[in-house]
Amino acid sequence: MTQPFHSCMTKAIIANGDQLETGPQWITSRRARLRLFDDHLVCGDWTVRYEDIREAVLASFRSTILRIPGYFLSARTDDHTYHFGLNGWRY
Repeated sequence: MTQPFHSCMTKAIIANGDQLETGPQWITSRRARLRLFDDHLVCGDWTVRYEDIREAVLASFRSTILRIPGYFLSARTDDHTYHFGLNGWRY
C-alpha cells in the first residue's frame, strides 16, 4: 500500500444533497484521520476515489464568536456528498 501524501484529523459527515451542512449532525460526526493518496482519500472506513468525485470545494472560514480559522472540504460523488471539517492551524 502506498503512503498518503497528506494526513490530518477531521470531523466528517455524509450529507443529503449538495448543500454545505451545518447543525446538530456535526455533534455526532465522524472523528478520524483524513488521508490523501494519489488516487483516493480515506477517512475511517470511507474510501473515495478521485475519479468518482464530481465536484470538490475547499472553503475557508472563521468561527463567528472566537474567530478561529478553519477549512471545509466538500466532495460530491454520484452516491454521497462528504463534508470534512479541517482545523485551520493544523491543515
